[in-house]
Amino acid sequence: MKKPLRLVPALLLILAALCLSVHVAAQPAKGLEQSPAGKVLEAGLRRALGEAVGEHFEVARDRLARRSNWHGGQLYWLAHLRAKRSGEFYVRYKYRYKDDVRPRDPLYTFVEHRTLVRVGPRGCARQPRYNSVCVGDAVMLPVLVNDYTEHTFSVEAQPFSPGDGSTEKSLRDMEVAGLDREPVPNPAAEFLKYVGSRAHYSPHRAMGYTMTFHATFEAVKPGSFNLAVGTRMSAAGTQAPAEMAAAGSVPVVVVAPGTPVTVLSFKDDVHGYGERFSSQGGGTGYLTAPVILQAGERLTLQYLSYSRRGREADGENKEALEASVKDQRPAITLLPFRVDPARDFNEWLVEFLPPGLAPRPGAAKR
Repeated sequence: MKKPLRLVPALLLILAALCLSVHVAAQPAKGLEQSPAGKVLEAGLRRALGEAVGEHFEVARDRLARRSNWHGGQLYWLAHLRAKRSGEFYVRYKYRYKDDVRPRDPLYTFVEHRTLVRVGPRGCARQPRYNSVCVGDAVMLPVLVNDYTEHTFSVEAQPFSPGDGSTEKSLRDMEVAGLDREPVPNPAAEFLKYVGSRAHYSPHRAMGYTMTFHATFEAVKPGSFNLAVGTRMSAAGTQAPAEMAAAGSVPVVVVAPGTPVTVLSFKDDVHGYGERFSSQGGGTGYLTAPVILQAGERLTLQYLSYSRRGREADGENKEALEASVKDQRPAITLLPFRVDPARDFNEWLVEFLPPGLAPRPGAAKR
């Protein structure tokens, strides 16, 4: 009679996996995100980051996430750092680099990523696209894992500098100075007030110029929608066809002042170094499409651009060209809120956008 299979070796394997730490390489195979080894890896990274930033941030949640093959297939650990206090923080992480192209003679031994996060008091005027948030907000920090090892974390902190109030007022005044304020039809008026538009002339060194046209809005009420801004010349009738507008639209979320939000870190600086080689000045950008605003904050979008080469026969000058904004008024289209998760890094952020902010039924009708 055969003896039953002993389970001790399998038990030993499980115990060995539980002893893995943050210094153990993350296996690049698919499925690590949901495996026991992946959970152990997450726990080690969470512990190491929490010990480094715990005075300033709470590691509110975290998970392993792999980019699609279309986006490179890299494995990241996404840590949500919820700000506990005001300040300016350089959050750093470092790992031992593995050079798959030159394994015996790698260019780098270690790679360090540095992310600047500015945190103002609760309810401050945030700038999510520049890692400027408020106490209570969460910044999603992407940590590159792949099969790199020995991840460590650190943070440098200094007091928050609110800046000169008069300077901030001057900058806000400059945003709207010189705008052409003639009203245009604005179906988004319930959520975004149209402030005005302007044209900007940029001369070319080799003769000629580029003209860009921008429209400025101010958030007035919480809501979520897609905003498309074009020109009436490019429109069919008074507005662009729905499919054209949707393709070029911007997802916008407006929240009440003081409402906590989650944003994806805008970028980090990357420094690789070893015994004989060092590089600095590179970086990784984490672009997302949604724009998050508080009521009272402004949004400026480009709606037209064109270039001319050489001299203009009719002798148009800068002043005349910039005054042409009166002939190139923006055409605004309000659309239902939609974020494409396959675009840029939207997939990491989309589930954390504030819920329940969709426009009223019929608000997006043209």
